[in-house]
Amino acid sequence: MKIIDKTSILKNLPLEISRDEILIFDSLRFTLEMIDHSYDKLIESLLKISKGEPDRNVPAIFGYGWSIIDNSVRIANICKQLPWENENEILGHLHYLKNFRNTYQHLDERIRESLLKTESPFYGVISWVFKDLTNQKFNLYQLISGNLVVGPNAKQTVPDLKNSNEEINSILLHTVNKKAELIETDLTKALFNLKKLTNELERRLEEHCKENNIKALDWSKRQDIVIKIITE
Repeated sequence: MKIIDKTSILKNLPLEISRDEILIFDSLRFTLEMIDHSYDKLIESLLKISKGEPDRNVPAIFGYGWSIIDNSVRIANICKQLPWENENEILGHLHYLKNFRNTYQHLDERIRESLLKTESPFYGVISWVFKDLTNQKFNLYQLISGNLVVGPNAKQTVPDLKNSNEEINSILLHTVNKKAELIETDLTKALFNLKKLTNELERRLEEHCKENNIKALDWSKRQDIVIKIITE
């Protein structure tokens, strides 16, 4: 599932909106594409582990997972700069990520508050369910960030995946909060909520263009460009 595609109006913003809005919407587009990249790489990496392929890069995998959380909260913060009629309506499904992100953002504080007390890996545990599409069987996996000491057990159950056509399902990131309580967040659900948010952003922009008879602009030659500076 891609959050944003090439034809999205977020990649083709009309020039008639304000400069501030262009900058805000484009930063949303850029952040969403960073999340898309992280999720794609996460799925690719977990699939390799599930199929027994060697040479897994565990630090990179956790980097992808925490990047999704961090940038999802950033999306919510950027959206608050837009004049929404009802902030909770558009951002309600992302608010829950902020407290979870705080463990990563304030890792230095969590070390003494809870991570050492619970003997937990500092960057948590990633769990997922692999569905073998050839025989419809499931396997549960947990990936530890660092050495396995003791730590809290990451709770994991197999959801109803009878209708799932995906090999990698229910990706959870587990850690502890400042009270030393085990907490988790569903990265797959986060992507789904971000997709809903993006659809709403696109709908409102397209509606604005239609009402004001303005057209989307092709920014491809001026978007994410490289500037080469030649020195002698």
